[in-house]
Amino acid sequence: MDKTDHLIQSMIIMIKLQTIAQSPNGFLYNDNNSNNPILNDTNNDNRQSSSSLLSRENNNNTNATTITTITNTNHRHQLMAVAKIFDNFDKSGDGSIDTSELHTIFQSIGQSITTESMNAIMHLLDQNGDDLISKDEFINFYYKYIIINNNNTTIDTIAKQLFALFDLDQSGEITLSEFVSVMEGLNVDFTMDEISELINELGSDDGTISEKEFRKLLKTHHNLF
Repeated sequence: MDKTDHLIQSMIIMIKLQTIAQSPNGFLYNDNNSNNPILNDTNNDNRQSSSSLLSRENNNNTNATTITTITNTNHRHQLMAVAKIFDNFDKSGDGSIDTSELHTIFQSIGQSITTESMNAIMHLLDQNGDDLISKDEFINFYYKYIIINNNNTTIDTIAKQLFALFDLDQSGEITLSEFVSVMEGLNVDFTMDEISELINELGSDDGTISEKEFRKLLKTHHNLF
């Protein structure tokens, strides 16, 4: 998996989790119809009946052949990459993400999150109600709420949202140190040379990334949107 793709996908996931956290009662609303919640916080049947894309053969391995049954090649590749992103988010390596790990991920990219918001996120992702997010649940979340139900969000809108997460000091530019901080928080294994090369590819003369340059980067990875 391309490391830049990995980083962008990780940030898209964090944007979607923020949307959940900031929505009333953990609802995810369609941008075009605020009266049509995708998931009602009071309806546990929706959570329990939501089918997982992946069936787990054992506690350590997902069934990759189930992913390959998805006919859209781009979607299939994205889900295989998301499985690896899950492993990066699973700091303990026990095969699940708990609230402590999720809280650490938010903190590591400079985002605070309340207990109420954390509960909203867990409610949506934790389909079996065991207070943990499994790899199956994580991938199912990505497929259902990012690939399938993306509300036709434009790359320009996504670029603005992602740029804001990188621009930790809200200066209007992403510095090398900010880029490294977010990258390390999401456990994406870029070397310093690779980061410098990426910034140079964006045409930055001063070692920083503007929102325009960042948007250009995302457009070269349009397959993720």
